[in-house]
Amino acid sequence: MPSISALKNDIMRLNNKVNMDLYGHGIKTQKVYLVHDEVIMIVADNKRISALAALDSCGYNTSSINLVLLNLFKKRLKEELQNELSLSIKSILKDYDNPTQTAITNIVLREPLTDLMP
Repeated sequence: MPSISALKNDIMRLNNKVNMDLYGHGIKTQKVYLVHDEVIMIVADNKRISALAALDSCGYNTSSINLVLLNLFKKRLKEELQNELSLSIKSILKDYDNPTQTAITNIVLREPLTDLMP
């Protein structure tokens, strides 16, 4: 397991990769916090998907599409984190605020990071 700083950088890289693969663009800014020994939080500013932004501006309800995309994102991010960083993940929780284009992702681990660090 890498150092905490390297781990945070790897998490940001993978988070951006999944974002690019799924939404077609990267993240504007992001920061990783170790909230607790078993919880990693990512705060990111994203660009809204153009097609969804257009639908929003016309008054269409995109909440069901948003939910599908969030679930797909969580699944892919979990796979990337497990495959690339060997993290044992219990759950990934994510929410996205359309008006501010801010996303919060909480990664709940099965075991404390201190048990994984050298």
